[in-house]
Amino acid sequence: MAEDWVEELLDPGSFVATATGGRSGHGSVDSRPVCVFDGLGPAAVAALDLALKVGCPVVGSAGGDEAAGHGHAGAAYGRLLSRSVLASGVVPQVALVLEPCEGGPALVPALADFVVMVEGDGRLLLGDTGAIATVTGELVDAEELAGTRAHAARTGTAHFRAADRAEAVEVARALLGYLPGNNLEEPPAQEAAADPSVVTARDLELDGLLPEAPELPFDVRRLVERVVDDGELLEVQALFAGNLLCGFGRVDGRPVGVVASQPLVLAGALDAAAAEKAARFVRTCDAFNLPVLTFVDGPGFVDDGEQERQGLVRRAAKLAYAYAEATVPKVTVITRKAYGGAYCVMASKHIRTDFNYAWPSAEIAVMGPEGAVNVLYKRDI
Repeated sequence: MAEDWVEELLDPGSFVATATGGRSGHGSVDSRPVCVFDGLGPAAVAALDLALKVGCPVVGSAGGDEAAGHGHAGAAYGRLLSRSVLASGVVPQVALVLEPCEGGPALVPALADFVVMVEGDGRLLLGDTGAIATVTGELVDAEELAGTRAHAARTGTAHFRAADRAEAVEVARALLGYLPGNNLEEPPAQEAAADPSVVTARDLELDGLLPEAPELPFDVRRLVERVVDDGELLEVQALFAGNLLCGFGRVDGRPVGVVASQPLVLAGALDAAAAEKAARFVRTCDAFNLPVLTFVDGPGFVDDGEQERQGLVRRAAKLAYAYAEATVPKVTVITRKAYGGAYCVMASKHIRTDFNYAWPSAEIAVMGPEGAVNVLYKRDI
């Protein structure tokens, strides 16, 4: 019998167990095929093999240590990891972390496209807190080090944080609603809620949405929610690198990926974490045929020595690479500030974005005003 979360995820009565055991199998979500596995070992490998064969998403829970009962655990993990790598960018992979997942098993969800962790129960940790204390003398709390909040806010490993298993399943179902079965399919479209050529009162609210003073912050979610259908946005990594918003929405019924500068955090400036977050998100959208809509409002990169030490150059290059290589439709809207190198890497027309638009308040410059003042008046200073 499959675990309860499997029955909750799949359409009623659709679950069919694989020959390798009842903890993996296939079924449907909103009448679309999905493979599932609970635990590790041959059952999980069989689920991934089937997902690749038929071209459908796979949702798995890697908790426990089932692989240890099937020969050499390292070999079992290796087989599962290799299948996950082969499936990467081919079929969507969603990992549910519903319980502590430590040692080798922790690598399995880390390879998935999206990780959903349950608050208080989920944990991802390669090492052991006791060993850390013995080797380094550092006493660490497992929850603080590797719990859901740590991976959602500090490391960015968790894309979604759920209060309980029921919410984790709900998030997984919502996520699958934006994704195609595989990289050769189009994402699932819905009928447009309204005629896009008709200007509504909600559309007209955009005219007065941005503050008149460009230095004043505003919540970019208010803008994004007026652009996507019904104001519905499924934000990805909401607690990590908050200066850049990433998420899924629909425009005229069609799923899109949204990337947006968030002026409420660091004035929307790009740092190393935000650049890497957006780069991974854009590449995922490109793999699964989702157009990317980008809103730009930032003064440039964060001027901070620590950011340079964290590899800001390398990570910013990843963002430029992701946008430049993406072959899905790319649309950029510059709302206010777009300065310097950050302007270039944020889906500018110079790195092959298809359509670039400027809000009436948009400012585009090779450097910000402070930098210009420093150059112009350097001699006097």
